[in-house]
Amino acid sequence: MKRSLTPKVLIFVFLFTLFIGAAYAQAKVSGYAQEMNKLPALISALQTEKVTVKAWSVYARENSKTVSNLSSYFKEVRTLENHNEDIQWTPIAGNKNEQLKATGTRINKDYQETISYFAYPHKDGYRTYLIYEVNGKSWNEKKWGAIKGKINDQLSGLFQSKNGKIFTWASGEIDGTMDVGMNQKAKQFLTDLNATEIEKDKDKTFVSLSAYNKYWKDLIQTNGNKMNLQIGLRKTGGKTTVTLGTPIITAEY
Repeated sequence: MKRSLTPKVLIFVFLFTLFIGAAYAQAKVSGYAQEMNKLPALISALQTEKVTVKAWSVYARENSKTVSNLSSYFKEVRTLENHNEDIQWTPIAGNKNEQLKATGTRINKDYQETISYFAYPHKDGYRTYLIYEVNGKSWNEKKWGAIKGKINDQLSGLFQSKNGKIFTWASGEIDGTMDVGMNQKAKQFLTDLNATEIEKDKDKTFVSLSAYNKYWKDLIQTNGNKMNLQIGLRKTGGKTTVTLGTPIITAEY
């Protein structure tokens, strides 16, 4: 006759399961935090090269998944809205035969958050994906720890059962004439960020570098090479705009 589990064993199993779940959640949060730690590194590189920071961003996107019908998508939108009641939601926009988009926005003192949930026709159902984006216009090192904690909490809630991919970028301007040309300035950013050049694209007013930092975990492949950093410089009039992003820049530059 099979013995039933003793109370002590049941307690142990419960505590072990609870520990594994907490450890998994903490690992995800730590992973998000590690990726966001690259943002201060980008900011530091800009400041080292005398660039005035004008904007920064944390951008997260989940891998797409399939739902069987629009009712399932609408249900998930309602769940998002219920779990984020302090966010201002707009009516679902778009066309069911092309793409639908639900958008929620929250404006904080130092940054703005946007949640976007998309659906588009795919075979007999719909493919969906979720984007969470945080944008700031100025940088305050003293406030970053608290802001990062709030972003972490939001990420762990939004991507609780999903696979979130994190991108960060920062941008700023150099007024007047630079001490060196754009090509040389781009190479200085490589040095500041411990990165090796992989690819380059340039013209008279623009330089773009793809690079690789071996100390950063996340990467993508480009022409068979590892890459996890983009550097873009564009000259307009008397100003040069500099944008740094990892693993790629997710904004127009």
